[in-house]
Amino acid sequence: MSSSSAADGAWEGRYVNMYCKCGKKAGIRISETQKNKNRLYYYCIENACGSFLGWCKAIDSSDRSQGSEFEVRQRSVATDLFEFKEEMLYMKREMMKMYSEIVTMGGKRECLESEIGSLKKLIFICLMAIMMLFTLLVMLLFKGNRGL
Repeated sequence: MSSSSAADGAWEGRYVNMYCKCGKKAGIRISETQKNKNRLYYYCIENACGSFLGWCKAIDSSDRSQGSEFEVRQRSVATDLFEFKEEMLYMKREMMKMYSEIVTMGGKRECLESEIGSLKKLIFICLMAIMMLFTLLVMLLFKGNRGL
């Protein structure tokens, strides 16, 4: 007598399509971690959006027996909405980090502008000193030539 399990053969189930932030259709891979061994997940084919986009959502016969395809899609939409909210919160945190960095850069910019102003004043003083020394040198040369 032979027995088989779901892991022995290919399961020809259907999955909800997922698209990356970059607009491309996400690919599906098999997780190899101990915690999620052999679990399917979505990933960005271009690797622009990161390697993990979420776990695969199967639409199999047990889902269909629990309700119509419309109900299955409704549950999928609810899950997608939750994931969208999570993604929005993540993006909000990232934007706050960027804003903080911009504020920090603004402070550094003001400091650099102040230093540039000081350097301009120093250059002006040096040029004035050089002009005064040059004028003094010319005066001494003319005074020395008159005496000869």
